[in-house]
Amino acid sequence: MFVAIVATIISGTAIAALIGTQRIGDNFWFLDDKQVQFGNLPDAAVEYDTAQTNDSLVIGVPATNDRLVITRKADMSVNFGLSDLNSAGLTAMSNGGDKAVTLYHDDTNAVIAISSGVLSIPAGISVGAGVIGGGAGTFTSLDVTDGNITNVGNIALDSLEADAAAGTITMKGATAGVNKENLVWDFETTPNVVGVSSGTGASLVNFGAISLGVGGLDVSDGNIANVGYLKLDSIYSDEATGQIVIGGATGPANNEALTLDFEAVANTVSVSSTTGVTLVDVGAIGLAGGSLDVSDGNITNAGSVGVDSINADGTTVDYNDVNILELPQADLGVNCTLGQIAIDTAATVELCYCKAENSWYCQPLTAGPTD
Repeated sequence: MFVAIVATIISGTAIAALIGTQRIGDNFWFLDDKQVQFGNLPDAAVEYDTAQTNDSLVIGVPATNDRLVITRKADMSVNFGLSDLNSAGLTAMSNGGDKAVTLYHDDTNAVIAISSGVLSIPAGISVGAGVIGGGAGTFTSLDVTDGNITNVGNIALDSLEADAAAGTITMKGATAGVNKENLVWDFETTPNVVGVSSGTGASLVNFGAISLGVGGLDVSDGNIANVGYLKLDSIYSDEATGQIVIGGATGPANNEALTLDFEAVANTVSVSSTTGVTLVDVGAIGLAGGSLDVSDGNITNAGSVGVDSINADGTTVDYNDVNILELPQADLGVNCTLGQIAIDTAATVELCYCKAENSWYCQPLTAGPTD
C-alpha cells in the first residue's frame, strides 16, 4: 500500500480518495521540481525548485489570500479572517488566533503589518551604514520608551515637547566632556514663563550676537544685567506712570538714583530723586542759540555767567542785589534799543539810557568819592 501511494505521488497520477489516517514510518524523497500539492485545484504546493539562480525550497501559497500562515495546531480550525495580500506573505498568529503579524512586500515597500499592539524588538535594531530606508528615516510616530537615540547627525523638527508631567527638557554636553554643563528648560512650573536653570552650576549662557525683530524682546519686568552698552533709537517707559529710573550699581555706598517723569505734568519732564540727590553734575554743557528755556524758573548759585547781552522777556529786567554792574563804554552814536544802558565816551563822559528806539537820554558824569 505504502509503495503504491508513493509511486502514485511521484508519477503525478491523481489519487481520487485516501480513506483513513495513514502513518508512514519512512522518508519521502521528492526529486527536483516535483511538488507536494495541497487543495482540490491544487491550491498550494511545495517543491525543490531548480528554476532559481540557486536551487531553493519554494512554497507556493494559495491565490485566495497569498499567505503562508503559521499558527498553533489547536487553532488550525479557527477562522482568522485574513484578507488577500495580493503579494506573497508570511503571517504568524497569536495564541487563540485573534492577533497577527505579517511580513510581505506590497510591490513598493517591505511591510511588517501588525493587527494589534506595537512592534517590539527587544535587542534593538542595527542599521547598516546608519541608513534607514535608503536615506533619511521617516516615521509617522516613534516611541523609544525613555530609551536614548544616540549619535544623530541632525533632526529636523516641527516642535519639541516634554513627555513628562514636570514639563522639563534638559540639554547637556557630551558625557565625556570636561566642562559638561547642562540647562533645564521648565515649560510647566510657572504660567506664561519658561524657566531656564542649571543642574551643574552654569552661571553664564553665551548666545553670542543676537538679532531681534521689531518688538522681539520682552523680559517681563526682569533685569538685563552686566551689559557692555546698548545702541538704541529711543527709550520708552512701559508703565502708565511714564517713569524711568536711572540709578547706580547696587553695591557702591553712594548709589544715587534719578527718576525721569514723562507723564505727571503736561509738556514737562520732571527729574526727582528717591535717594536724597541734591546736585546733578552734568559738567560743561554747550547750548545752541535759543535752546535753554527755564520757564520763569531760577538759575541759582552760579559762579559766573558770560553773556553777550541781557534782554527782558517782558518789559523790565530786575537786577535785584547785583553788587557790580559793568556797562559797555563806547562812542554810542544814534542807534539804541529800548532799555539799553551804556556809557558814552564821546566829547564828555555821560551815562545814557535808551528811552525809545534810537533815542538816547544822557547825563554827564561828575567826579565821585576818592576814598
